[in-house]
Amino acid sequence: MILDITSSGKKEKKEERFAPWNTAATAPDQVQQRRMLTEALRVGLKVVMENHVYEFDGEIRQQLSGGAIGLELTGNIAQVFMIWWDLQLKSRLSNMVMDAQLFKRYVDDVNLALRAIAAGTRYSDGAIYIDQDAVAQDLDIPADQRTMAIVKAIGNDIHHSIQLEEDYPSKHSDNKLPSLDLKVWIEKSEGSTSIMHEFYSKDVSSNLVVHAKSALSWSVKRTVLSQEVLRVILNCSTSLPWERVVYHASQMMLRIQFSGYTKKFRYQVACSALKAYDTIRLQSERGERPLHRPYEWNRMERDAAKTSKKLGWYKKGGYESVIFVPSTPNGELQKEYQREIDRSGLPIRAIETAGRSLKNLLQRSNPFRGESCRREASCLVCSTGGKGSCDKTGVNYNIECVPCENAQKHRVYRGESSDNAYTRGKKHLQEFNGRCVWGCGDIARRSTIVRLWISEWTLRDIIRMMQCYDIFRRRSE
Repeated sequence: MILDITSSGKKEKKEERFAPWNTAATAPDQVQQRRMLTEALRVGLKVVMENHVYEFDGEIRQQLSGGAIGLELTGNIAQVFMIWWDLQLKSRLSNMVMDAQLFKRYVDDVNLALRAIAAGTRYSDGAIYIDQDAVAQDLDIPADQRTMAIVKAIGNDIHHSIQLEEDYPSKHSDNKLPSLDLKVWIEKSEGSTSIMHEFYSKDVSSNLVVHAKSALSWSVKRTVLSQEVLRVILNCSTSLPWERVVYHASQMMLRIQFSGYTKKFRYQVACSALKAYDTIRLQSERGERPLHRPYEWNRMERDAAKTSKKLGWYKKGGYESVIFVPSTPNGELQKEYQREIDRSGLPIRAIETAGRSLKNLLQRSNPFRGESCRREASCLVCSTGGKGSCDKTGVNYNIECVPCENAQKHRVYRGESSDNAYTRGKKHLQEFNGRCVWGCGDIARRSTIVRLWISEWTLRDIIRMMQCYDIFRRRSE
């Protein structure tokens, strides 16, 4: 039986929707409800993951395996799976008396701190044992290398889809393990053992930071670069000699100089970063916050503050609302708009929107796309020589009457749709039915009636422009 289940708020529709279902003999308990929910999720997720499609060279294909890149569901499923995998690895290490002193994972990087295993240790069939014949051979192998070889074998045995690659300090010439933007190593002194770390960047990393000629305000550049220098300092252990910290910070300052910033600006960035570091150190000594803040620390309060800052960023200065103004040279339109608002006494802040980036102007996301789609017969955009992508959803579009234009009567219909231009244009073709919407006469060929092109301006942008022009008109009067 195939059921078409749709949601509806009307009572009669609900009765019709549930009519094909058998009445439950007994009410399910909490355990049964969880099992039912689990089964429903399993079926739904399986259907979604087995029906990914993509377009390549104009041909729509079905993905054979794996999750679609860019699909949020793919990342969510991967996170749940990796949580299960973490628990499995921890359990197996514990059962083999290899308790991890440190176990942290970032996406697909697992960071472990373990006690070194004995020479001759081997892993087979889910258990470890000592091979006496291999003890002498293992004494010539670094302890971290032997230990990580066993961990790799245990991890590879959990699930066939996860196969590990190991890394360890002795694999590098300086005996320091690179991990994201850190270098980590074990240091023993006066009978104690500690994990040390310092800032690290790959050799292939760009020497450029945010360039001095980038289209950002100087205050934003100063904030961003100060945070970068602060990150470098915080990534160094407090037990690390200060000369080593200065070396890493100096390397970052050289990158800032290489990106075109003046000596005065670099001095301001360095002072801001050092001031922020001293503040954090003082707060840490007072017990107000940890020096290296873990993710779970004050999670709820930080999330609430982040949300408040995100939703109320424009309220700084006593403003209660915000309006966005299209960008103009030197922000003249925004300045005029703000002056008029201030004169009226309204607590509204005018913000200039960003223009199109050079990347968006030059980048071609689909290199296989031709001049038109393969639906010329029914596509109002491509069949009439219109501009823009007919597959893009959420569009603002203009429809011009060609006969009216030929008669020097410029008539344009402006619309906005959540559908793509092809779907919306197809509906318009059905509405036109061989006639111009302005009644200029019958024309045999629909392709000669109208021309549809996608505008870069949205309806909201047009309304804002009209508001701005109205302000200028009243000022001139």
